Amino acid sequence: MRIDKETENGKKAGMICMGFGFALMQMGRIDKARVLLQRAKESADADGNRQAALFADRLLSQVGA
Repeated sequence: MRIDKETENGKKAGMICMGFGFALMQMGRIDKARVLLQRAKESADADGNRQAALFADRLLSQVGA
């Protein structure tokens, strides 16, 4: 699955990365989860969405990032 962060709707792509990253984390696929959660955090930071960035940061801490 390809999630392009350069799409017209970057916020939506960031939220998709967050949800997919969380699901992968729950399934034990930590390396892939870490990549997607980092993308979600970067997207949230770029959009100025502090709450989403903090949430992504908390999830990243759970996967050892």
